[in-house]
Formats: sequence, structure tokens, C-alpha cells
Amino acid sequence: MIEQLLKLYKFKRIKFFGYILRKLYKSSRIIINIYSNIFIYKLINKNASNKLFIYDLRNNPPSFGDVIYFYHKFIFSDYKNKKIIFLINKSIPYLGDLRFNKVFNKSNYQLRINQLYEVGKLLNINQNSIHLMDRNEFKNFLSVNNCHLIYPNYYNFFIGSFLSNNYVTSKDFINLKFLKTIKISEKYKFLRKDFFNIVIHIRHSNDNREVERNSNLAIWNKVLSEFKNHKRIKFFIICDEQEYKYLKNKILKYKNVHFTKDLNFSIKDDFSIVYYSDLYIGSNSGPSTIRFLSKKPYIICGLDLHDRSRYASTNFFINIDSHTQKFIFAKNNQIISKNWDFDLIKNFIYEFINDT
Repeated sequence: MIEQLLKLYKFKRIKFFGYILRKLYKSSRIIINIYSNIFIYKLINKNASNKLFIYDLRNNPPSFGDVIYFYHKFIFSDYKNKKIIFLINKSIPYLGDLRFNKVFNKSNYQLRINQLYEVGKLLNINQNSIHLMDRNEFKNFLSVNNCHLIYPNYYNFFIGSFLSNNYVTSKDFINLKFLKTIKISEKYKFLRKDFFNIVIHIRHSNDNREVERNSNLAIWNKVLSEFKNHKRIKFFIICDEQEYKYLKNKILKYKNVHFTKDLNFSIKDDFSIVYYSDLYIGSNSGPSTIRFLSKKPYIICGLDLHDRSRYASTNFFINIDSHTQKFIFAKNNQIISKNWDFDLIKNFIYEFINDT
């Protein structure tokens, strides 16, 4: 009994000292990190002519929607000498939401970076203005370049991260010059002028925190069935690779329904037809941020509180009726709805094809 107590005492003491050592190590790392981060911040010159827009992938998600909002900030700014810096830790690319682990980890992060670059090209951002750097490269860059941080203007010294809020104002979207900057993809040829080209984004996530943003597959199959015999309608379904694997056997197959993945579309091709299609219907996610810049009709369904938090003002929306709203800068045929509603979608499509 005494031996057992002694062993337990030794174990507890070793465990306690181990805990103290870990805490000391962590504290020293924090101190070193803060010092290093202050060094970075001191290299920023507020009077410099070169303006930097930082997207720090340590804490800001590598999602298309978030980065497109960030691109908006860059494009709408009036500065002539401006650059985008994607900051990354290559061994642990992202420390935030676990749902990005599959598409953004140390073995495949470059693929998503390339896709984000492609979206930048689509928005006519000069590729020489976009740079990917780790923190050491960023320090070296600042030490030899006279630069001033413009966005975001908040830097957390404790975690060593630039924190973007990605709030979007109505003035951003009202800037009509931006409406002319979307490039036409070579896949534009699939949007035939003698057809009603309807692009739909079907979103599906297995993440428990994101399921409320998923598209309603039962409603979509009902919509596709409603228009299956309409000879002048073509549906193009856009989704990511994981969604495609799930959806290809869940969505009803008709002659006028096409997955863009089956047509070898890239992410840039998808976003291009989102902008240029005759009608767009989807959830409020990455592709929708492109359509918001279009003058053409759309329905965005499932606009929940998570999505609404992106917008800088509660006065961003105008009520159309008890079920639908629109952005204050939008046209009357650009509708947002909190719910997925078959009759709303069906009637919207019928009104569109009858008025065209």
C-alpha cells in the first residue's frame, strides 16, 4: 500500500513538473512570437506609397466567398500602388474552422491557392499584384520595400495574425465600374443564346455547424422535374468536388440538366457562368458573391444569420414581402429568401421565361 502511494506521489510530481515545463515553454513561445510580430508591425510605414492588403490564412478561412469579399475591398480601393499578400504557415496552413482541413492542409494547400489566384484573374486583378508568402518571407519583403498596411488595419500580436472582418458596405456593390470587370471564360460557349441558361449552385456540407446552409435536394429535384420537358431551358449545376461525389447520384438526371464537373469546368469557368447566365439560383456562398455584382436576375435561398453577419449594416436589406427581401442596391428581380421554397423558385422561373 505504501509503495503504491509512493509511486502515485512520484507520478503526480512528475506530471506536475511536466505541466509547469509545458507552460513555461508555451509562455516563452508567446513572448518570442509577440516580439517577432511587433518587429513586423514596426516595418510598416504609414506614409509609404505601396499599399498592402493582407489576407492572413492563419486565422482567416480559405473559402471562395471570404476571399472574394476580400478581393472586393482591394478592387474598390482608390490606391494606385497596391498589392495583395496571402500570408501562410506552410506546415499548418489554417488554424481555424476544421471543415477546411480536407481542402486546405500542408499536402494540398497549393491547389486552393491556385484556385484563389484564378478567381482573382476572373475579377481582372493583375496577377503581379498577388503574392503568397510565409512570415519570414513577409518580414524580408517589408525590410526591403517601403509599404503601408491598408487592410485589415488590426494585427493581433498575441496570435500573430492579421484579422480581416470582411464586412461589405452597400457602397462597395453600388460601384458600377466593377460590374464591367468580370472576364468571360472560354466555357461561355455553353451558354447558348437560343436557350434560357439557368445556373444553380447546390451546396452540401457534412459539417454539423453548416447543415442549415445546405441546399434542399428534394426541392431541387422537384424543380428539375417541373421543367424537364422544357426544350429551351438548360440547367447547369455547379458544386465542388466533394459535393459532386455526393450529388451525382442524388440529383435526377434529365437531358437539360448538366453538372459543370462533367463538362470539365474549372472554378474560374463556374464563376464566369454564374455571372453571365440568364438566371442564377443558389445558396449564399462563394458563387453568389459573384452574382451580386451582376444586373441579371437571381434568387438566393437560405440566407441565414451567419451570412447576414458579413454585411456592415442592418439596413442592407429591403423587405419585398413576408418571405423575401432584396439588397438595397439590387433590382426587383434579384431576390433573397431565408427559406428554400419550391413555389417561389418555380414561379420565378416561369415569370422569367414568359417575360423574356
